[in-house]
Amino acid sequence: MLEDVLTEQFSISDIGRLYKISKEDFKALDYKLTLPRFLARQNDTLDELVTMIREPLIEVSMCMNAVRQSFPALRLVLWGPFGTGKTVTLNQAVHLAYTKKMVIIQLRSAMTLTRNVKEVEMSTFKQGRINDPVNAVAILQQFKEQA
Repeated sequence: MLEDVLTEQFSISDIGRLYKISKEDFKALDYKLTLPRFLARQNDTLDELVTMIREPLIEVSMCMNAVRQSFPALRLVLWGPFGTGKTVTLNQAVHLAYTKKMVIIQLRSAMTLTRNVKEVEMSTFKQGRINDPVNAVAILQQFKEQA
């Protein structure tokens, strides 16, 4: 049975419960492009996105609750063998950040930044760095659409 889980109050007792992401949030976060294909197809078929809450999401939630503006940027690493739910946990965490009105920039794959380079220029901000204006515009456009 699907029960509404309050994202503000995730706890260990929520492990194994179902976590529903609304249609409006699905569209706002552009999940059609960032979700794994099997989940995007599942959403198309069933017209809903429901995942299970697992322990890594609880840990990410606790870290997000501890964040303050005076703290350095939050950086988390999800690791594990192929097929253990890292991408689903990441997308759940992105939705959680969205509900908390945090700034979100999500890419389907970081490899696309290095493989789909069309135009490169030297950075005027810091010597030795390069800029990728085409990908930067695409990322900023996606960010703008989420707001």
